[in-house]
Amino acid sequence: MKPKLILHIGTFKTASGTLQSLLAAQREQLLAKGFLYADTSRPPHSDKPSHSSLVWATVSGAAAFDIEYHTILDEFRNSGASTLILSEEGFSNLREGHALMGRYKDDFDVEVVCYLRRQDYYAESLWNQFSREGKVKQGIQPFIRQPRIRNRFDYLSLLEFWQTVGVVHAYSFEDVVASDGIVADFARVSGIPLEGGEVRKNVSPSMEFAAVLAAANRYVRVHVPKVRQHIEKELGKNTRKQALGSRLRRELLDEFADHNLRLAEQYGVRFSVAMPDEPVEPLRIAGPKRLARFADILGIPPGTEFGKAAQIRPANQ
Repeated sequence: MKPKLILHIGTFKTASGTLQSLLAAQREQLLAKGFLYADTSRPPHSDKPSHSSLVWATVSGAAAFDIEYHTILDEFRNSGASTLILSEEGFSNLREGHALMGRYKDDFDVEVVCYLRRQDYYAESLWNQFSREGKVKQGIQPFIRQPRIRNRFDYLSLLEFWQTVGVVHAYSFEDVVASDGIVADFARVSGIPLEGGEVRKNVSPSMEFAAVLAAANRYVRVHVPKVRQHIEKELGKNTRKQALGSRLRRELLDEFADHNLRLAEQYGVRFSVAMPDEPVEPLRIAGPKRLARFADILGIPPGTEFGKAAQIRPANQ
């Protein structure tokens, strides 16, 4: 009988950081009960409690994957545990062409756990995150038109790929949060005796904050922790929580209606049909005049090229 592998693949923006932090913090307690949360200290993100090293090795090719695979396998065999746990939201970017992960079937009975957000909420959360990371310089409408972003909304191809690796358990993130919460649900579906309440990691700021950052990213590399509190104070408390607008939201959901029907039929994932109360048009990124208000907060003197540009150049939406 093979040992079990619990493979948590995210997706992004579904409290993966919360789960990983708890798994890492409880590593010794879990091991005493037969569960190994494998070492996460290897690059490229050795400071984070996730298995980014395995994702990196998978996309790097067979030689790198073989080294990482055997490193993890040796750690597991030496641990005396009966269940291996791996978690990294980057797994959700893997699709056809990353068949190396299928090797885990040789040594483990694999169970894949995945949480999915409704595509419109996922789009907004990604845009917000990427704005803070300096990766986005445009509004949300052109952002969701990009093929690399739209590929993330194709949950069927994601789950079909992971079915070639193990048994897939997929759930609606919004439903889980509204019921038992992500920690309790993950412990239930995985069988891992994970303890602790909901400790939210990487909480997204307001969409208006993201709109300022998206515009500022055209000129500077913003140090978000330094400016977030000041900018959000300037924006005020009653800031907009959605970015798509009802027109674009409906357009996106209509496009994925058949896809989500199949998702419900094949995997039991059913998204809510409720729509948020919001303006019709999508949120636009900050224009030159508004952006100029935050020049001092961003640490850029008005006389610099940025200051001049913010006053005379229109920001492309």
